[in-house]
Amino acid sequence: MNISKLTYLHCPLSISLATSLRFDEHHSFAIVMATGKGGARMVTIADIKAMVAAAPGPLVNGPPLVQGQFLRFDGVLSTYSIHCGWNIQLANACDDLWGGFNVQLLEYLAAQREAGVDITQIMEEVQMDDAHWHWLAKSVHYMSDEYRWFFLIADDAPQGACLIYFPKESAIDGQNIFYIEYIATAPWNRHNPMSTRRFRGVGTILVDLAKDYGVRQLGLRLGYCLHALPRAVPFYESLGMLAFPDRDKDDLPYFEMPPLAPPPLAPAHGVANGL
Repeated sequence: MNISKLTYLHCPLSISLATSLRFDEHHSFAIVMATGKGGARMVTIADIKAMVAAAPGPLVNGPPLVQGQFLRFDGVLSTYSIHCGWNIQLANACDDLWGGFNVQLLEYLAAQREAGVDITQIMEEVQMDDAHWHWLAKSVHYMSDEYRWFFLIADDAPQGACLIYFPKESAIDGQNIFYIEYIATAPWNRHNPMSTRRFRGVGTILVDLAKDYGVRQLGLRLGYCLHALPRAVPFYESLGMLAFPDRDKDDLPYFEMPPLAPPPLAPAHGVANGL
């Protein structure tokens, strides 16, 4: 069950940090402090993580774009908020908290195997296709005006993240829609043998918000597209998304949601990145 009561609020899109970042050919990047003194020094992702750890601040600055309520798997009604905009603290929290859970899960599975448990079926059901994604690095790569970041926060932790690119030419009619670069829910919100799932439908809430935001704030035609991870293909097909093989990228099939697609299935059926 998903209970969603949405309240639209102000969306701060400006970068709060007084810095600008740019990559060089070696995938390092320069941070140019906006102090008027000039000069730049080259740093790495590890340097940025160290700076964030040395001067921790609040996960979010400013009011959320959306607030709502949904049920946890244990039946407790929880409040969530969705924050729009580039946020290096939230991206780093996704890496630390989600990555930490994935490490614990792998250690649990290794212990089960050493104890003689056949984990073949378990490994097929565990969703870790995106475990290699580094959100802090992505936040540095994707911070220009044609991108929008959305983070869903509940229980004082990021429960999901979504990055969209716009405008993207629709394969259906050539109009402008948005493209989902990345979307994922926290690993503890997915089926796993180590713990009970916490929240369901996080990805659905994020996509619904992005659709509304695209039309109201970006002036796009209703609809979106993406390249699907292979095991997520049945999920996107079940939503009524259309495949366009000529737009496939490597082994990732291209899907697009038509403007008048049937309503999505209940979140309980989602298998794409635990959505």
